[in-house]
Amino acid sequence: NPYTYVPVVNFCSLGREARDDRCSLSQLTAIYEPADGGDLVQTQFYSYRSLLTFKLMKEVPLGSRHALRALRLLMNAFGILGINHADCPAPNKSCALRRGAHDQPDELQIDYAPTPAEKSRQAAHERQVLKCFKRLGCWPLKRVSPGEGSSIHYAGTLPIEVKERELTCDRDCRLRGTRNVYLADGSVFGYLPAKGLTLSIMANADRIGVAVSARLATTTRRAAA
Repeated sequence: NPYTYVPVVNFCSLGREARDDRCSLSQLTAIYEPADGGDLVQTQFYSYRSLLTFKLMKEVPLGSRHALRALRLLMNAFGILGINHADCPAPNKSCALRRGAHDQPDELQIDYAPTPAEKSRQAAHERQVLKCFKRLGCWPLKRVSPGEGSSIHYAGTLPIEVKERELTCDRDCRLRGTRNVYLADGSVFGYLPAKGLTLSIMANADRIGVAVSARLATTTRRAAA
């Protein structure tokens, strides 16, 4: 799913000592509901204090000693916003495994090309999210896009569908065309919300595991009889 990183400065924290220990987890999760009725946008705020100071020192146009002193005053005010958007299947978003010619290895071809309308809508939603954080005293420095298709959240490669179709799963997450192949990861979901599917994947995997276990037990009893 598309996402953007935004480094920010929290002016309320400039020159102040931190009140808590360093933490690499997010300090705030925000959900933005667009006025245009579009998908929810999920944002997480991370303090930069959990990261390494030297990564910023090399970006400061000062000598090491002075850069370190400056960053010690500024570090508590730095933060990073991770803005995540929802995504869904489309003809211009696909994965295909191509058989290699002769002795060449097979090749995974990934195509991901959001439409101009999608990009424009996401940019508009990000502007609204950043306006909200400005009101909290967090001013953005720049927006950083990791690149299209680079998210760690994925879904829809082998989705659950009612219709009998190749490379899809039935409601029990059995891969069509197979007898005993069950999928328990994010590939069976046909929609990817702005927030990752971690808990949904865990719940669905538990459901599949219980069903497969019951089926195996039944098969074992029949064989024993």
